[in-house]
Amino acid sequence: MPALLDTIKCSIGVQVEDYPRIAPETDDTGRIQRAINYAKNLKVGENTIGNSLYYETKTKLIFNAKIYTTSAAITIYKGIDLVSEGQAILKSASSSRDVKCFVGNNTAGHRLELRNLTFVGYSSAIEISGDVDASMTKLEDVVFHKCLIGLDTVSFTGNRSKIVHLLRCISWKTDVFVKNYCDKMIIDSCWVTHSGWAGAAVYNDGNLVIRSSVFVPTIGAGARWVDNYENNAGQQGLFIEDSRFGAEGSGLPVVYNFAGYESNMAKNQGNLISVNNCQMASAGGNTDSCIVLFNMPNRISLTNCFGFFDLLKGIISVDPSYDPAVIPKEHNKYISIHIDHTIYQSESYPQFDSRLSPFMTFTKPLQIKTTPVLERTKILTPAGGKADAGQTLIVYKIGLNYPNSTGLLTVRFTVGKRGTEEIDRKQIDVVIKNNATNVLNHVSGYSKLKETPLYQYGTSPLDYKISLEIVAGWLEVRVTSGAYNIDVAAAGEVNLTYVYAAGQSIFEN
Repeated sequence: MPALLDTIKCSIGVQVEDYPRIAPETDDTGRIQRAINYAKNLKVGENTIGNSLYYETKTKLIFNAKIYTTSAAITIYKGIDLVSEGQAILKSASSSRDVKCFVGNNTAGHRLELRNLTFVGYSSAIEISGDVDASMTKLEDVVFHKCLIGLDTVSFTGNRSKIVHLLRCISWKTDVFVKNYCDKMIIDSCWVTHSGWAGAAVYNDGNLVIRSSVFVPTIGAGARWVDNYENNAGQQGLFIEDSRFGAEGSGLPVVYNFAGYESNMAKNQGNLISVNNCQMASAGGNTDSCIVLFNMPNRISLTNCFGFFDLLKGIISVDPSYDPAVIPKEHNKYISIHIDHTIYQSESYPQFDSRLSPFMTFTKPLQIKTTPVLERTKILTPAGGKADAGQTLIVYKIGLNYPNSTGLLTVRFTVGKRGTEEIDRKQIDVVIKNNATNVLNHVSGYSKLKETPLYQYGTSPLDYKISLEIVAGWLEVRVTSGAYNIDVAAAGEVNLTYVYAAGQSIFEN
């Protein structure tokens, strides 16, 4: 009969309620542990290939829909699911958040499932480690309420062979929803609030997918959603899709990135951040940007996202503690920041940190304008070949649609001649203004271009280049006769190009 009873319980599960408190116990820690210890001896299976558990039976520990109070960590084992009929509540006996609830090591996370459980006030609700091939851990309809940590996978060395799936879970004012060190963790259809602590709600040092989830902020200094690290040589990736961060009038930075780029691409795939089809509201107390770089990963991709609102440092910014200029130029080929045409915010604020320009790429310009924007524009002296000093020959005004960006201004200016006479550089002035500010001022041959004349006669014209920052508004090109009267009939041309560093024109059609 005992053997038959064990077989039945292995099939239908072990009830916590079959294990009452024993004097002088004042909470449920002891009886839950006794039920788990009984359940672990019901399983049968084989472990014949190294440390891998490829097949064995499973059983489950069943909680009633009631409150259970615990005061010490409870050890869990492989092959035991923790489930509730209804929604059981496990609550820390301490109000100081200094008690762990479930702790498992070695093989505890192998084929572990938790369903319909709420954890209240723990230092960590679930802590699992153990490097076992083909490990699968699943949390479904689990709630973390005001814990320090919800799920902690402890370390990469202890979880590199594990896939963790969190489905329809809630993190309510818990400081850290998950700490991920796994080969793959999937946060799916979850609701996460930020407790307001000076840190991230999600810690990633593995491979993390977030999809179809909602992240609702409580504003706090230093608060953000995801801290993204890579301390384990090639196992890092952050992939976010179809999710909402913030909104409803407030928000937090979505990612603080600490993962560096990998230059040895034969070694691994590099470190990636991909965000797709997301609402990314970072407005509120922390308005720095959506992604803050403390290091440079191999790739950042933002596609079909919206909700960028008054980000003072741009959609992607660089923390003052880090300078992208330290990256050797020969390593630039390993790094890319890919942005599609949907990614923009108010023109009153920068789009991106200008130091990221060497790494930027775009799928499509906001408005396409073939460069140069002044293409073979004729500069003619008045009839008869004469112009008084300072006489305007041409004014060309260009509207800007991609403001507050740093790029390369290229000026190609040529002046022809008639007969044997030519106009020298002292006879032509070129002034280019961005709004009311001069960005190039060629006066009588002296300019920001180190006294180089803005034309070359007789051979192919030269390009004169200057890096500058363009601000929202307009660009004006004004060409005048210089300090001397022009006494010969002449025709010339101006070609002007401003190209955003990633190859995107900023000019209107």
